[in-house]
Amino acid sequence: MSRWLEPGEITILKVLLPAFGLPSDTFGPLEMLTVEDMADGDRGSFCFVSTELGRYMKSQLAEGWYEDSDGVPVSVTVNLDQFGALFELDSMKLDATPRLRLPESAGEVHVGRP
Repeated sequence: MSRWLEPGEITILKVLLPAFGLPSDTFGPLEMLTVEDMADGDRGSFCFVSTELGRYMKSQLAEGWYEDSDGVPVSVTVNLDQFGALFELDSMKLDATPRLRLPESAGEVHVGRP
C-alpha cells in the first residue's frame, strides 16, 4: 500500500540529495512523492512508487546516517533505478534491530558512512 513520505524521510532526502550534487527537488516536490514500505523487519526501507514497469536498482546515489534513539547508527542509502529515477531508500541499523525513529532535523543527518 502506498503512502506519502514522512517528515523525517523528507529530511533525510533534503540532506543527502544536495550533498551528492542534486537539488532536493530534482525528482519533484518531495512532499508529493509516494512510497511503499519494504518487508524488511521494520528497518525503515521503502521503494518509490513509479509507473515504469520492470524497474530495478541500478546505482547508489547517496549514503548517510543518523543516530537512533538507542544510540545505534541508522545507515540510509538512496538508490536509483535504470532510468535514473529514485528507486528506494534502504535503511538499516548497524545492529540489524528495528528502527525506532526518524531524524527530526537536518542536523541529525550525516553524509557518508557511520
